[in-house]
Amino acid sequence: MLRPKRAQASTLEKNFFRVPLLLPNALLNDGENLEMLTDFPKLHFTNGPFNEYEWEVKLKGWFSGVTVELEGSAFYAVHFYDPVRLSQELQAQLEGIAKGWNSDPYIADVAMIVVPEITESNIRLAVQRLFDANWFDRFVPLSSLEA
Repeated sequence: MLRPKRAQASTLEKNFFRVPLLLPNALLNDGENLEMLTDFPKLHFTNGPFNEYEWEVKLKGWFSGVTVELEGSAFYAVHFYDPVRLSQELQAQLEGIAKGWNSDPYIADVAMIVVPEITESNIRLAVQRLFDANWFDRFVPLSSLEA
C-alpha cells in the first residue's frame, strides 16, 4: 500500500512566488519516483517572497499584495488588515465626517480579511480556512473578469 508523505514546496515554486498554502503531497510510486501533487489554494505574493518585507507589512497593519489561486485557474485578490489598523481607518473616516469632508461612517471591502497580525502564517491560515468554508465561492474570480 502506498502511503502519502509530506514534502516541502520546491525551490522552483518559491522562486516563482507560487508557494502552496499547504505543503504538497508527495507519493512514492513503486518506491522509486516522487510525484508531486499540487494542493490548492495557492498564494501569489505580488512583491516577491513575503518574508523579505513581512516586517514592513506588520508595521503598516494592512496588505493587499496577495492573489489566491484555486483549482481551474480561478484567481482572487484579497486584502488583509489587522484590528488596530482597521480601527484607525474607521476613526479617520469619522474624523473626516466631523470636519465636513465627504467621508463614510463605515469601511467595506469585498475581499477584506481581518487577522490578529499580518504575518505569512496568519495569511495562510485565514485563506486555507476560508477556502475550506467555500468563502471564495461568493466572488467572481479575476480570470472570469478578464475573459
